[in-house]
Amino acid sequence: MIELEDYLVEMVITENSKLIEKRALDFRQELDTDTALMGQIDENGKKIEIHGNQKLYEGQILIMKINPDMVADIQQEFGLDIDSENDLTSIEDLGGIEAIIVPKSRLIGRKYQYFKRLIGRDLSLLGLWREV
Repeated sequence: MIELEDYLVEMVITENSKLIEKRALDFRQELDTDTALMGQIDENGKKIEIHGNQKLYEGQILIMKINPDMVADIQQEFGLDIDSENDLTSIEDLGGIEAIIVPKSRLIGRKYQYFKRLIGRDLSLLGLWREV
């Protein structure tokens, strides 16, 4: 079984959220140390940075780095929904690479940031392993 410490999730600010008109900096200060506001999705569907003085608004899609066990608590506390309208009807930008890493490979022990720099763009990395 794979144990996740945290992952990225897109969450939408609902109409009754206490975050509406709150500055991003104030929201960040209310989050615990295991949760972070990483950015937002703009009207073109691109990830962009969210600045501290920027006010949050209804319908805004936030990108949160969060422990999977905390998702429901964050949703309830701040009035957020998971972005379920983010479908993959346009998948031409997606690609996949499958690789087998052999013993003594120079890739063994590398961290996520290494692969992200190598690719030079967004990356979702899935690793499976077995003990021998």
